[in-house]
Amino acid sequence: MRRVSCIAHPIAHIRAFALFPTVIRAALFDDIPALLALENSSFDGDRLSRRSFRYLLSKGQALALADVQDGRLRGYIMLLFRRKVSLARVYSIATHSDFKGQGVAAGLLLAAEQSALAHNSVAVRLEIRKDNHASLHLFQSRGYRIFGEYEDYYDDGMDAFRLQKSLTQYLRPEIAPVTTASTSPS
Repeated sequence: MRRVSCIAHPIAHIRAFALFPTVIRAALFDDIPALLALENSSFDGDRLSRRSFRYLLSKGQALALADVQDGRLRGYIMLLFRRKVSLARVYSIATHSDFKGQGVAAGLLLAAEQSALAHNSVAVRLEIRKDNHASLHLFQSRGYRIFGEYEDYYDDGMDAFRLQKSLTQYLRPEIAPVTTASTSPS
């Protein structure tokens, strides 16, 4: 497997307009009540449970990033990784209704892509409800392309689009030292 290093995208330009300091950080066990409240207010079905959050935050091949401002959870994104697979998957993303339209999801997505690169992922995939036009617009405006569909994917029977973004443009092969065999006269 070829080893790669990543070139990070700056997040600073997304947060430049914020009036209060915002931090995107790894979610903690202490965040679970706020994550559950956000999950329940954001989705009618297919919600993550307390047990799922606890598992993903502790034992799962996952990374949850939380956008926190002044001690308040503004949004989160959950990334899944698989061993020996160079793809990351956005398992869930949600923004608190008080902060929609303020760049929270865009900032979380950028941070998730940086994390995917740090995990040597070459692409990010996800599924989106076909009727979730706002999310579809967000992801497509950031370089995600539809590559397939799942029929009857969600609890209510809604179909899903499958999206993917390649991260290869941000990868740089590491320069391996070149060694030469010395030849000595016999």
